[in-house]
Amino acid sequence: MPTFLGPYEDKEFPNWEDLFMKNVSLVTVKLDFDSSPGPISIGDLLPQYTNIFQIIIDIESPFNGTPVLTIGNSVNVSEFMASDQVELSETGLYAAFLFKELQTSQIPLAYWNNTGVTTGSMKIMLMFSNP
Repeated sequence: MPTFLGPYEDKEFPNWEDLFMKNVSLVTVKLDFDSSPGPISIGDLLPQYTNIFQIIIDIESPFNGTPVLTIGNSVNVSEFMASDQVELSETGLYAAFLFKELQTSQIPLAYWNNTGVTTGSMKIMLMFSNP
């Protein structure tokens, strides 16, 4: 004989969106063709167990030449976004959906190589929530 275990209310179940989307922050960094090459900090030190949801690259004006952009940390330069995920020679928005929980405290870094570039600009946006 079947057993009925209800009725239930929504309050009795955790809302996963609330759990993951708590304390959401957005950090924006602007880079131009004449920005210094090398690692560029995207925000401050993120504590352990921070959830990185998304990285958005907004190419405001296209770059010429062969620039290279990866996003990672001090251990892995392409941990969050590899160079082949963004077409820097075309305007538009490029998004990487990560939903990655950091196991150690770290600073997200944009590794920028603008050798031979004379035009272009972009914004890098990092969406995350602190534990």
